[in-house]
Amino acid sequence: MRYAPAIDTHTVNPQPHFELETMAAHPLSAPTEPASSPSPLPLNTKASVFNTEVTQESADEWQTVRMRVTAYCPCARCCGQYADGMTACGHVIEAGDTFVAADKRYAFGTEMIIPGYNHERTVKVLDRGGAIKGDRIDVFFPSHQEALEWGVKYLDVKVHDK
Repeated sequence: MRYAPAIDTHTVNPQPHFELETMAAHPLSAPTEPASSPSPLPLNTKASVFNTEVTQESADEWQTVRMRVTAYCPCARCCGQYADGMTACGHVIEAGDTFVAADKRYAFGTEMIIPGYNHERTVKVLDRGGAIKGDRIDVFFPSHQEALEWGVKYLDVKVHDK
């Protein structure tokens, strides 16, 4: 799995014309328009340090990972002592919630698309589990019966790291 470096953003204040031309000469900040016609950004505008195309490319990248997908519910049988209605990231479980528990290599908030779950719409990693290691996830269901009916599946899961 390829990880993109973190991209810092900062508030940009308008700068004199000559400094903008100097910055435009740097290969990581090459503008899409000629450097001769820069337009200063208004105060309190967020700007990326890197080229927008590089940022957009890495942000839109989805990986397909073959995973063992099991299911769980918020009951004491599935969650043991952690059956308190709250996920590992602090999310309070509500009716209709759909999310997954994943290995810590997938950050909270990582989006996934799991075939056959949540009508193929994205769900987020909001929980962890002691038995969840590597390419394995647990999908959340509101009832123990629904979790049992899911069973164990080996699926190609689409993962969107942010």
